[in-house]
Amino acid sequence: MEGLSEENADAWLDEERLEDVSTITLSPQIESADTVAFPAVEPNYRPDFDRWARAWKMTRVRNVGEAPLRIEDIRIREQEGSKFDISIPQPTDAEIAQGIEPDPSNDTTEWPELLAPNQEVELRVWFAPQTREPESGELIIVSNDPHQPEYLVALQGNFGAPCIVVSPVDALEFPQTSVAQQARQIVNIENCNALTTLTLTSVALTDDGDAAFEITDRGRFNDSPGEEMTLDGGEVAQFEVTFRPGEEREYEGALKIETGEDSLEDVELQLSGRGITDACPSAVATATILDDDTSVPGDVLDVPVMATVQLDASASSAPGDGALDYEWTLLSSPGSSSMRIEGAGEARATLVTDLIGEYKIALRVYNAQGAVNCGEPAVITLNVHPASDVHIQLTWRGLSPGVGGDMDLHYLHPNGYRWDSAAEGWDCYYRNSTPNWNVPSGSPALVAESNESPGPEAIRHSNLEEVFYKIGVHYYSDHGASHADATVEVFSGERLIYAAQDQRLTNRQFWLVGLLNGADHTVVPVDQITPGFP
Repeated sequence: MEGLSEENADAWLDEERLEDVSTITLSPQIESADTVAFPAVEPNYRPDFDRWARAWKMTRVRNVGEAPLRIEDIRIREQEGSKFDISIPQPTDAEIAQGIEPDPSNDTTEWPELLAPNQEVELRVWFAPQTREPESGELIIVSNDPHQPEYLVALQGNFGAPCIVVSPVDALEFPQTSVAQQARQIVNIENCNALTTLTLTSVALTDDGDAAFEITDRGRFNDSPGEEMTLDGGEVAQFEVTFRPGEEREYEGALKIETGEDSLEDVELQLSGRGITDACPSAVATATILDDDTSVPGDVLDVPVMATVQLDASASSAPGDGALDYEWTLLSSPGSSSMRIEGAGEARATLVTDLIGEYKIALRVYNAQGAVNCGEPAVITLNVHPASDVHIQLTWRGLSPGVGGDMDLHYLHPNGYRWDSAAEGWDCYYRNSTPNWNVPSGSPALVAESNESPGPEAIRHSNLEEVFYKIGVHYYSDHGASHADATVEVFSGERLIYAAQDQRLTNRQFWLVGLLNGADHTVVPVDQITPGFP
């Protein structure tokens, strides 16, 4: 018996004849794509929208059998945190006549119950990631196909495709700059796919604006043409562009960032600036440690970790004692610092040194006409050191900046047989931040606590006993953000004695990092992960 033509499809959709045919000799057979894959898609989940702002692709489900196909269910199975969805297009007569894709706003969630032989239905598969990490899922179609009652279509998002984010976006705008003076801006390039490398082949000016613009500090980029540079997943590279006007007028230029990736377009930035003849202001910056009577103002400071530092630009000046606007910016910091400058637009600002390492902060000042200070910005360097015999710090990163759930640092005395509240006071953590371990000046303290990526959390401890203390990390909640990578660093005085980096944890897991020997301040690695507290 030959398969039915589409003209006879309606006859086959009669319920009574359906059951008779499918149970005698003929059967339906489902056919669809094996995989629906999305390349890099910018995170764009908007929970306040009824429908996501998202990317979509069309796929088809076809009955290639000889009996009607009954579709009983269509659903998505996905990893936690993924954002796939489906809808059923409803093309209008005009769209069919013109051969154009159906308008998504007309889609429905109702699929046809039956497909005649050789009949098909289109499905629109949506992908709205919350991060740039690869995600996967399955489209499950349940039908009366006797051989494949559950037909699976693999769903992939952000897989394999390289990804680039450049900031600032599209344009690099310089402030008004006095003739023969120099202003500078930093350009950041990020590989936004954590699982692939990004190849960069060139960073160059395509228009130098009559020699007003120049790439003066190329960072990791090599000046030699044809030499490639690669960025690992999540890695950021920087380079510096300067603007030095030769006369009073507007300047325009352009630069291009070329990649060696077939799937990526080159990135172009438009450059602009204005030269003025007004005398430029002068930037002068100092820093002091608040609540420390011994701290002397200066532009290079040794600072204990978790100290509050005041930045002071009051010695800056403009010709004629004119008014000034202030701009404090962070040039560099220890890798996972979440430090923020409070009052970044004021003459006096503050910050808290949350991690051990070096911080550099720049000051720019602008006069009433918007001209930036003469020469380079004033720079303050903070060298941050521990304030105790032992300092333990935890940082973590999720799938993208700001995403990574809530991790907790734990520090257990050997008198405690269990962690958390079961330790009866012998575990130092956020619920027991200043325990009393009955040692004069020898109890630890949690001095930094955070409930979001990148942290930090930190514990300091002096006058250690000659016992072994346990260091642990608990992934308290992923907040729907999936896994995160934790790093623990242990300092004895100013010396880094142990570092365990990028340990991947999932929701509620516990990581026993190691044992700290109180006698000689060494760490014995353990690196054990359990589903919860051991």
